[in-house]
Amino acid sequence: GLTLEDALNAADTWQFTAEQIRILAEMEHRRWMADKRLDGWQSTAGKQDSKRKLSPLLVDFDDLPEAEKHKDEQAVVVHSHRLLENLRRQVKSA
Repeated sequence: GLTLEDALNAADTWQFTAEQIRILAEMEHRRWMADKRLDGWQSTAGKQDSKRKLSPLLVDFDDLPEAEKHKDEQAVVVHSHRLLENLRRQVKSA
């Protein structure tokens, strides 16, 4: 059967599709918004105001500026690679 180590080694050649990255970026944005809202932040049409906990980015993913969408997409890719690296280290040290 397939071991965790085999799966991690195969992951070197595997990449998310553009659609998968977009879906994961949307999920990450929803997670971020939930965290902010739990901390008392609210949406604003104006500029971000940390003291008043107002952010123009507390909107649906589709309504974000393209630069913000791209930032979320890049974060998904970077964090998934870091996760795989950490798993590899743990498997090798076990």
